[in-house]
Amino acid sequence: MPTCSNREAVLGLYSITMRNQLPKMTTDPAISYEQVEKVQRSYCEELDQQYVAARPDLKVGFALETRGRIPINGLRHPPEGDTTGWYLWCGEEFPSGDDSFLPYIRTT
Repeated sequence: MPTCSNREAVLGLYSITMRNQLPKMTTDPAISYEQVEKVQRSYCEELDQQYVAARPDLKVGFALETRGRIPINGLRHPPEGDTTGWYLWCGEEFPSGDDSFLPYIRTT
C-alpha cells in the first residue's frame, strides 16, 4: 500500500480545507481581506512555508481559454516586478502554449 510523507498529508489536508473554506471566504461580503489573510498565514505556518502576500495591485497570469473547467490550479513563482508570481489555470492539463497565460490585474 502506498504511503505519503507528512508534507504530502499536510498538503492534502490544506487542499481539502481550502476547497471547503475559500468559496465562502471569497463570496461573503462580511469576511474581510484581513480575515482571509489570517487563514492564509495559518496555512503557511502549518506547511512551514514563508507567507508572501499577493498584493491586489499586482498582476497574475491566467489561462483564459481554460475558464470553466475543474479543478482550479495555481502555481506560484517568486514575485517579480509588477507580478504576484501566480499562474492560474483550470482543468486537468497544464496549458502548453507560449501565450497561454494572460496578465490579469484586479480592478475595484
